[in-house]
Amino acid sequence: MWENFAAVLALAGPVAGVPSALPAPTEPAPANVTVAWASPAHDAVVVAWDETGDVRNRVALVLPDGSATAVATLTVEAGRPNVSELPGFGGLVDHDFRVAVTVVDDNDEVLSEPGLSPAFDTNRPPLPVIETVSPRADGTVAFSWRSGELVDTTPGDPLDVPAEVPARFIPVASFSDFNDYQELVPQPITATSFVVPDRQKPYNVGVRTPPNEWSFSGVSAPVHGTRVTATIPKKVPAGGKLTVTGKAISLVRACDPGPCWSIERADAGRLLRLESRAGAGAAWQPVATTRARADGAFTFGLKFPGARDYRVVAPAVDRSGDEAARAYFATPAVAIKAAPPASGGDNGGDGNNGGNGGNNDGGGNGSGGSGGGGGAGLPITGAPVAGPAVAGGLLVAFGVAFALAGRRRGRRSAQAR
Repeated sequence: MWENFAAVLALAGPVAGVPSALPAPTEPAPANVTVAWASPAHDAVVVAWDETGDVRNRVALVLPDGSATAVATLTVEAGRPNVSELPGFGGLVDHDFRVAVTVVDDNDEVLSEPGLSPAFDTNRPPLPVIETVSPRADGTVAFSWRSGELVDTTPGDPLDVPAEVPARFIPVASFSDFNDYQELVPQPITATSFVVPDRQKPYNVGVRTPPNEWSFSGVSAPVHGTRVTATIPKKVPAGGKLTVTGKAISLVRACDPGPCWSIERADAGRLLRLESRAGAGAAWQPVATTRARADGAFTFGLKFPGARDYRVVAPAVDRSGDEAARAYFATPAVAIKAAPPASGGDNGGDGNNGGNGGNNDGGGNGSGGSGGGGGAGLPITGAPVAGPAVAGGLLVAFGVAFALAGRRRGRRSAQAR
């Protein structure tokens, strides 16, 4: 856009009040512009130059090709030594610069070409690379890293400082409600791994380098928290079906530049494991596995293995690629007892229990017997017995009738004689 604007101005000719070209320099350019550390502490840079006459100077940071930057400039008044501090020192890192010194008048109009220092970089130490983040069942989180690599774009420049060997690191973590990091060791270490003690999650783990002459480098990675809710029955019929339901939730840390808070999200696809043990102190054993659905809900359905303690476990998830580490979680143990077979089970009732038990085909509807009169233990078979019983009753009735008829015939015969 700006190139087209300049082309339009060139074609249109001079514009009132806008010079067609900068004035020719009227002062010699400053020479031998140098930059150097002010002390072995590397906490300040001194710029120096040579020039003819006692003039006013502007000192500015420019890009290696001499083009301007947005860094504020410094002015050295006439009559002062030809030295200055570095403009913007400590404010700009990971860039290549030169220092430009020009002669200016009292109105800050440029009177000379710039004198340029050698190019130099403001590189921080190489950025560490986090390699692993592994939450553990005991609540701790182990993580490891390696030193990064940095290409020196201005090798041998006057502000280069030899890198520290071996490299040292500071493991850090962000636990609080604010977006800040706590150093986890009192002094930098040369090790490349650390174990964070058990803390409430979510939080971020990270590693920093000690600062070099410009600044420090640091990197971090999130550790999501985990919460699992589960409904585990306390009784299940022996040989019946055990059903456990619940939901897996991921707790994610979110931060503004200042405060931080936790966000709950459905932990879709989270691996979940149903475990059991013989009793307190016994080792937990896996029973079944499943994965949470898109809404985080999950279900275990299986034949009841027997009376034991049961729980649902969300195993820890290591950091992998873009997937954040996720903490381990186990629900409280629930003791499940084996309940008696439910009413309507496989065995029918007997005379002693009133015949309340049914069978799988819907039996058990006959009225209960008393179990007296020597009938104990005899099955009540219902309707199929009715026919023989009625027939027996009729035979008895007919027998009585025949007997009476025989007696009457006997009396009539006696009277006739």
